[in-house]
Amino acid sequence: MSDISTYFARGKIKPTSGTYNGMTAQAALLSLEGGDIRFRLDGVSPPTSTSGHYMVSGDTFLLVGPGR
Repeated sequence: MSDISTYFARGKIKPTSGTYNGMTAQAALLSLEGGDIRFRLDGVSPPTSTSGHYMVSGDTFLLVGPGR
């Protein structure tokens, strides 16, 4: 289990180089395959085996930024 996500790093939300330089992500669609996960949105602490939101393989989750 890991408590770090590299997929939602600042450079991917608002890149400073490459094709999407200067653009800001408005939303992200997450789909889960190959295993179940737990996650938290409050940033207080990492999820545990009994705390956090639970997603199972095949679930999707739409994360929308502020102002949408």
